[in-house]
Amino acid sequence: MSLWRYINVTRNPSLESVRRFMLEGERATWPRLEMIRNQTMISQTLDRCVDKLENHKRRHDRAAVAAEARVESRSTSATDAGSRRRITFWRGR
Repeated sequence: MSLWRYINVTRNPSLESVRRFMLEGERATWPRLEMIRNQTMISQTLDRCVDKLENHKRRHDRAAVAAEARVESRSTSATDAGSRRRITFWRGR
């Protein structure tokens, strides 16, 4: 960075200064454009991977809750059935 920029940092830039800044920015960006493109593609790929993992985890969690409910339901039914059998047994069967 040049001394000129530090001195003029608080001033309102002229149209010529704005044009020069834009040209310098373009010149600095073009050599790095391929790197920016690659980083963007990597970032998008990682975002998709995270989305897939989160969806998989949600499905797994829902399946686990459903399986637990089925087990609880069977356990309750078995207890009820066992109670009925015991009651039936005591009735003389």
